Amino acid sequence: EASNVRATSYQDRFAAFSRAQIAENMGQLDIDVDNDGTGDISVPKPDFQVGALISNLVYRWEFLPGSNLYVIWSQARHGAKPDGAIGSSDLANVFTNPSVHVVMLKLSYWWNL
Repeated sequence: EASNVRATSYQDRFAAFSRAQIAENMGQLDIDVDNDGTGDISVPKPDFQVGALISNLVYRWEFLPGSNLYVIWSQARHGAKPDGAIGSSDLANVFTNPSVHVVMLKLSYWWNL
């Protein structure tokens, strides 16, 4: 909670809620700000898990001295779970998530003037 936003020290600008002020209720966190026993604020539980696999492959071929051809392949796979539970199948899930493939070509040629 922002308690003194103009304080010179960053730690003095906020007051942390105690464990007694926070209660979990059906995927929501109920926060008792004034310590009266009832939840004043309800926010979604901030648990989540994100998995990503990003790979690149670069092939370089010098077909003439100073002249190059580059072929670049990039693959990205992303997945997320809103509950934040970590299990043994999570690593395998990264490989089965939908992927985005990008192929790029770059040709550089040496002009001897």
